[in-house]
Amino acid sequence: MPHMAGATVGLTVRVAVSHEPDTGLAWEALQSALFDMQPDALILFCSSGHALNLIAEQLANTRLPVLACTSAESAPTIQAMAMRGANLSLQRFAFAPLSSGLAEAASDAKMQALLDAVQNRRAEAHQVGLLLVDGLSRTEEWLAHTLYTKLPQVPFLGGSAGDELRFERTAVYWQGAFHSDMAVFGLFELDTPISLFQSELVGGRGEPMVITLADVQRRAVLQLNGLPAAEVYAAALGIREDALTPSIWRQHPLMVTVGNDQVARAISHIASDGALVCLSAVESGLIATIGEAARHPTDINDLVQRAQMRVDNVAGLLLIDCALNVRREDASSPTHAIPTITLRSFGEQFNGQHLNASVAGLAFGASP
Repeated sequence: MPHMAGATVGLTVRVAVSHEPDTGLAWEALQSALFDMQPDALILFCSSGHALNLIAEQLANTRLPVLACTSAESAPTIQAMAMRGANLSLQRFAFAPLSSGLAEAASDAKMQALLDAVQNRRAEAHQVGLLLVDGLSRTEEWLAHTLYTKLPQVPFLGGSAGDELRFERTAVYWQGAFHSDMAVFGLFELDTPISLFQSELVGGRGEPMVITLADVQRRAVLQLNGLPAAEVYAAALGIREDALTPSIWRQHPLMVTVGNDQVARAISHIASDGALVCLSAVESGLIATIGEAARHPTDINDLVQRAQMRVDNVAGLLLIDCALNVRREDASSPTHAIPTITLRSFGEQFNGQHLNASVAGLAFGASP
């Protein structure tokens, strides 16, 4: 339970990570590392190859407010962040079934319940949101936009659940089970400050191309410059179409111009009809170039350092890092002393936007 309001207690954050492939042993390791601190809330990300039913059962047994989803980690991984103090509370709101559309999944009643929680904020408290979405639902755009429109006073970030780049099943946790076709919004309220940060980690190159035909429902680019999309995409990379491989299209997302911004549209796969199927919205008429996914963490470190300037004493960091961003495992990081949990995602939400090949982050302050 949250600590009594009025207590001058800072926020304590602890993170544990297990690469043990046996789900039961991995959970025992996390439990041993975290639960002696008697947390008030828990965030957990796990690779989808783990026994999700067992994890869900254990999460329900904690009787804690939990936010959790599957990640795009390629190796067996469970990460958990335990939080305690700062009059912390975590309320959760589910939106489902996403496939039914906005009117049912995010009905007026569901949005009103969330709005009531926001409006009942204690005067001295800070609020921030974390949105976790089924990464194969293709609903992130309208869901992020709706939340941003309805809750303009609440900053939030989010991630699209992954499944090790198999694109078969992704899931979020809700009431004792992992579910597909669902999103869960967590509303944190605490006495210590927070800071959100976000950056595109992709650069564009080459001549601009026009998306002349797109399938909006599939998020698929069918034609570029009036020709089959895969053919033009391969030519822009200087290779034959039959030489395209997953490592190539994951390293080179499309960069599209939306308004005054250039944003990445990661390619999940190339369809049998030569379409480039993306992880975010595409439409005819957009201008596109070839992107170059990040290969090192320098940009992340710069972002974190700027966040630390806004929050003097950081208790913990939450990062939403696109699965398309290539990371060096041995790279040194200035965040090593800060408890950090990272969701390798199929997409990143930052306030009202849904992006790819980016990093979104949240720094939790330790002191009021």
